[in-house]
Amino acid sequence: MKRIFASIAFLLVAQILFAQGIVFEHGTWDEVLAKAQKENKPIFMDVYTSWCGPCKKMANEIFPQAEVGNIYNTSYINYKIDAEKGEGIDIAKKYAVSAYPTLIYLNPDGEMLYKQVGTMNVKESVAIAQKVLNDRQKHKPMAVWEKEYAANSTNPAFLLNYLTVRSELKMNNTELLEQYFTLTGEDASQVTQKVNMITNNARNLTLDSKAFAYLLQHKDSVTQKGMYVYTVDRATENTRSKAFKNKDEKLMAQTLAFNTVKSPSYPRRTAEEEWISFYGHTNQSDKLKTLLISFMEQTFLPTYKEVSQAKTEQDVMNKETPLGAQKNILQSKAQQIILMVIKDSVDKKLLKKGIEWQQQLLTYVPTNVTSMSHLASLYYKAGDKKKALSTQEEAIAKSKDEKTKTRLTEKYNHMKAGDLDDKMLYM
Repeated sequence: MKRIFASIAFLLVAQILFAQGIVFEHGTWDEVLAKAQKENKPIFMDVYTSWCGPCKKMANEIFPQAEVGNIYNTSYINYKIDAEKGEGIDIAKKYAVSAYPTLIYLNPDGEMLYKQVGTMNVKESVAIAQKVLNDRQKHKPMAVWEKEYAANSTNPAFLLNYLTVRSELKMNNTELLEQYFTLTGEDASQVTQKVNMITNNARNLTLDSKAFAYLLQHKDSVTQKGMYVYTVDRATENTRSKAFKNKDEKLMAQTLAFNTVKSPSYPRRTAEEEWISFYGHTNQSDKLKTLLISFMEQTFLPTYKEVSQAKTEQDVMNKETPLGAQKNILQSKAQQIILMVIKDSVDKKLLKKGIEWQQQLLTYVPTNVTSMSHLASLYYKAGDKKKALSTQEEAIAKSKDEKTKTRLTEKYNHMKAGDLDDKMLYM
């Protein structure tokens, strides 16, 4: 009888395990590694943050699925950790986590087997788990590759294979790509493999790299539809960030030559807008002022007026982008420009212009309380505290939700006390 009850209990436990989603360990990272080594199982680790929406989607919709739990609970030691707390901070650094969620598959010693950045559906979660299990039997660990790299760093054939493996793991290969193409130059052998490797590393590619130069030369060899344009767009954005960081005007000019973003809701940024952003970000006040005044008065304000007063797309020059999207884009750009003026308020001429522009913008959208509050900030920076307070009062009065009203009132109180800091000034 005891044996019968034991058998029934075992079957019930088995049914529960196979009817639930992923079961995650709750110990320390060292305890997880020890368990993985003891059971000789790979590790699945979900690296998330508390504020990440896609992370919550995975946790609430994918991980609880029985189909996912079946393979992960049977074949993996599962662990999840917040990248911004406790051990998670060092773990995120160790595995170069920069976006969330990042889903990492490791061998029992903690060496990475595969990295997935972003969400997966149920089918993808199961497929990748199975792929990692299959590949684990035939691929050597990254630690072995790294040791071999030390002895083969000038061997192009080795580097190509090493890059391919690292690309599958979504590792940052910026320096390694440059090293490889410095060695091989314009060598036309294995073009398809090289080009695919470059597009697989689009997230780290820049326009000034040798890898990008090779891609341009062999763009007709890109086999996956849309991948060439995607790679150029990513490289352009990466280069833009690099130009901003290094205050490099030459690199910024190169970026503009490849500004190919063509989303219908977010049309390509104009060269003027890009240079305004660049000069504002790099604190080049004189160049910013000259270009910004010209752009606002000759281009932006007339366009803003046209779109704000339009009833349909047929009433404006841009008939392809939905009118609502155009209004939202222009409103966002207007706020960015005004915040730039507030930030650069050491220039009195630009500050005066900013007040004039915001007054004009408000004639087209008189109920926009954020714009009113920004105008109050401009008055405050210009030293006109009386107008600043009255404008902020108007913004509070026209605010329709309590959360916004509370935020605007807090800003008003600091403005009245004369201790408004920069963070609140930009609200």
